[in-house]
Amino acid sequence: MEAEKETSSAAFVSSSNQLDDADNDDDTASFYSVPEDADDPSDSASTSLPYMPPNHPIISEQASTTPSTSRLDSFPDQDHTPSSHAGPWSVPPITEVKSRMPYPARPGPTELEQLEAEMDLSAEEVAALKAKALDEKELGNVHFKNAEYDEAIGRYQNALDICPIRFRSERAIFNSNLAACHFLKQRWDDVVKSCTKAIDLNPDYIQAIRRRASANEKLNRSSSLSAALEDYKKLLQLDPNNKEAAKAIKSLPPRIQVRQEEEKEEMMGKLKDLGNQFLGMFGLSTDNFQMKQDPATGNYAMNFQK
Repeated sequence: MEAEKETSSAAFVSSSNQLDDADNDDDTASFYSVPEDADDPSDSASTSLPYMPPNHPIISEQASTTPSTSRLDSFPDQDHTPSSHAGPWSVPPITEVKSRMPYPARPGPTELEQLEAEMDLSAEEVAALKAKALDEKELGNVHFKNAEYDEAIGRYQNALDICPIRFRSERAIFNSNLAACHFLKQRWDDVVKSCTKAIDLNPDYIQAIRRRASANEKLNRSSSLSAALEDYKKLLQLDPNNKEAAKAIKSLPPRIQVRQEEEKEEMMGKLKDLGNQFLGMFGLSTDNFQMKQDPATGNYAMNFQK
């Protein structure tokens, strides 16, 4: 049984411990490009940033220690490192953003607060915020490569706090990279939450769907297994040749049924303990009540016996 439980998810673990190939998907990013009259996003040092509310990360007007034109978009990619780094995978001190490291990070601005802060921004200011967010993502990638996953989480969350809401593709990637970190820390509920945010922004985000399905299998609740099954069905629609998804679609239904029965037994055990505490005051116990299951419906009926 244990071997069957891991069959459909084992193939996804290796793909879940790396950042997404979607990070360098320029075609997707072009749908959310900055206006033509905006300054070059890479020239973030020359752009004066607007006032932001107190709970928004404070961004200085000084030049970033990591140029935004240098990006670590995928791993492994040791030939594409920030030129100002002292070593191949070292992280320079960053002073322009109030860090949210390490995990668990402080709550960032809500989406509504970000939208309100962005209402009056010029194209230049929006471009500068996007560039700063990409810088934070780049530093998160460096931490990820160094297996510093909690620190990477802080950087990716910084990127989400900074990045304007309109850049849906970039924000989906930041959330998916957060999920990659949580996956390696075995925080399955956090993986599901981050992947769900990424999928809300990009419904066909294959890596996020795959990662969420795998995390839901790890949670091993009947509801989580059912959610994983739906994600695998979606994966098979997006990629009809996905053998792992096809196997999972066949193996999950019996697992879901077994887990549902186990959860029913667990629930009945808890109810029995609670019932004994109450009935004991009247000289009774749950042994005076017989539970019978209707094989047709699966429902239970209770009969009293003296």
